[in-house]
Amino acid sequence: MGGASKLAVLIIAWVAQLIACGMYDYKISLPNGYRIIRFNAYELGLFGPEGSTEEIQIAPTIDGYAVVGAIVAGHAEPPHQLPGAAVRAPRTSAEFFVIDTKSAYFWHGTDENEWAAELRTLGVTEPPPLKVPSVWDSFHD
Repeated sequence: MGGASKLAVLIIAWVAQLIACGMYDYKISLPNGYRIIRFNAYELGLFGPEGSTEEIQIAPTIDGYAVVGAIVAGHAEPPHQLPGAAVRAPRTSAEFFVIDTKSAYFWHGTDENEWAAELRTLGVTEPPPLKVPSVWDSFHD
């Protein structure tokens, strides 16, 4: 293996190590300026558009989400305490959420059937499959 090939392999291994260790923060862009931001290796929050009065929508941690047009639907794990954070929806348990990013309408609750009903009222006929947020999602900005 030549010198350039060894250097390329080392750089790729180093980047993979940074990502695997949780040292790489990222942002996933959602419709209308909303975004999922990784605070650290274990906590992801959903934020409104920059400069909005309701900056933090769900914090932490988003463990699944889906985007259907302007609708962001998902699930959040039980919360960790974030000292000093102004959270729109303080939680004591895991829950589902729906945000219409066009109107800033926000719903959250613990019942999956109510979540599905809320999605139907917004024109999403079936609950979408949720995917775990990933650093790779941030490349689709």
